[in-house]
This record gives sequence, structure tokens and C-alpha cells, in this order.
Amino acid sequence: FLCHCRGCFECKITKFQNYLLLLSEIMSACLVIFIILLAFEAVYIHVAERFGVSDCPNRRSSHNQTTVRGGGLVFVAAAIAFSVWSGWVYPLFLVGLLVIAAVSFADDLRGAPIWLRLAGQFAGIALVMAQADSFALPAAVWLAVLVVGVAFLNAYNFMDGINGSAGLYTLVALGSLGVLNHDDGFIDRRFLCAGLLAAVVFCIFNVRTRARCFAGDVGSLAMGATVLFPLLLLIEASGCWAWIVLVSVYGTDAALTILRRIAMRKNIFEAHRMHAYQLLCNELGHSHLAVAAAYAAIQLAINAGAIFLPVNRYVYLGCVIAVLSLGYILICSRISDQRIG
Repeated sequence: FLCHCRGCFECKITKFQNYLLLLSEIMSACLVIFIILLAFEAVYIHVAERFGVSDCPNRRSSHNQTTVRGGGLVFVAAAIAFSVWSGWVYPLFLVGLLVIAAVSFADDLRGAPIWLRLAGQFAGIALVMAQADSFALPAAVWLAVLVVGVAFLNAYNFMDGINGSAGLYTLVALGSLGVLNHDDGFIDRRFLCAGLLAAVVFCIFNVRTRARCFAGDVGSLAMGATVLFPLLLLIEASGCWAWIVLVSVYGTDAALTILRRIAMRKNIFEAHRMHAYQLLCNELGHSHLAVAAAYAAIQLAINAGAIFLPVNRYVYLGCVIAVLSLGYILICSRISDQRIG
């Protein structure tokens, strides 16, 4: 913009200086937000411990110690911080997230009937979809997206029982979306920065042999929405549904578990321990952190292939799902249905 030549030295220097200035501003803002989120999480855990907002283990749990729940509220705090930072650029997303969080937090505190939880989740996802302009799609398509979106949130909710699982997976998912989003390709980069900072803060307290906190319904569903929104924007910007491969590891696990429970005539809305990662921890005795790290590493490898390999994305997605499905079947085949319940 300084002259009409192509790539003169002065223009390159000015462009580089502008880039460094922008990077400095983003890094400064990220540091401030990180400190705020870290303080928020520490204060919340202290208050929750004092007032007994905790998750007591039962026979359906994957843990055996009372642990603070609701630590995933940091993702709601991150969404508010991003909105202030960006000038409220995604208002419908924020409202949708707050609707989901309000109903979920009420369930964490006192318990809520399933109809109320589902109503809040469908309303929240509808607002997230409206922000992503998903209702411009054919009715059959956006209805399917709505249902899958709610299922995606609940798949995240099950992940919360394994220490480190949801946090590490969110880091991988948002990091992969960040690589694809170079130069603000489909979403404001500050959204992904805020989400990644929230994931780092949550991992500090959750990726431990004995977690200081669980995400709780409010946190796991907020995490799910934070990943779902940019994924929807990526799919709509690219016109390629195969990008669901970025969340294929837990997605395949959740889908096959639902089908398995239906085949066994069990209530899919009841708490259970039939996901492959639950079987690996509870039935086969692997540590939570090892399983969580393995799932995150597998998803990271899959995402790297999807982003960098010169292959047809739909063929790649089909191959990934086939391999993951085989792995799920092999894990389940080692354990009898009678032992799972």
C-alpha cells in the first residue's frame, strides 16, 4: 500500500513491522486473558470445595474419589472474554453457549430433568447454528446438524469422566482448526486463541493422576460447543463435510457406543461405562492419563494427515472411520457384555 511496485524492500519491511505489531498485541491480550482465566479457575475450585459442588463416585463412574465439578466454566469465561476482546463479534454463539451453560450448571448443582437438559441443548445449538448461518442449508440437512450437534455435546460430557481426556482432545481440535484458519480464513483467530487458553487452564487442574476438578456438565458441554462452532464454519466455508475427521476419534467411539447400546436394548440417555476409553480404563486397568494422551495423539496424527496429505478428504475420512471402528470392535471383543452393564 506504500507504492505500486511488486514487493519493494520498503513495503516488505513495513508489512513485517505491521505483522510484528499485530502479533505483539495478540500475545499481550492472550497473556492478560490467560491470567484472568487461571485466577477464575483457582477461585472457582476454592468456592466449589467450600460449598460442596463435587462429583461423588458411583458404580457408573470412572473415578473413585470425590472431585470438584464445574471446572469447565472456564470455557464460558473464555467466551465472554473473547466477546469483550473482539467487540461482541459472535453474539448468537455467546447467547447459545450461555443457554447451554445455564441449564447444565443447574443440573450440576441440583439435578435437572432430562427434558429440560435437552431443551436447553437444542436451543443453544440452534443459536450456535444461526451464528454459523447453518439454517441457510436445506431443512433436512440443518435438522441433521442440529441433532448431531446435541449428540456431539453429550459425547463431550462422557469424556469428562477420564482425567485429561476432554482437555487434551480440545487442545488438539482447536489447534488443528487454528492451523486451517491461517489469515482468519473462516473464523476470528481470537476465538480460537481464547478457547485454547481455556483448554490450557483446564488441563492444569485436570490432567493429573488425581484431578483437582472435572469439567462437569456445564464445562464439557461448553467445550463441545467451543469446538463445534468453528468446525461448522470450516465445513460451510470449504463446502466439505469430510472435515468432521478432525473429531473422528471420539466421534466414532460415541456413534458405535450408541449403536451398541441400542442393539443391547439399553437406554442411551442413562449413564454407562461402555465407551472404548471407559473400557480401557475401568475394565482393562489402563491409567486415565495414558488413555487420554493416546486418544489425543491418535487424533493429532489423523488431523495432521487430513491437513497436509494430498489425498481425497472423503476417501481419507472413510479409511479413518474404518480403522477406528475396527479398533473399537477389538477393544469391546475383549470384554463380555455381562461385565459392562
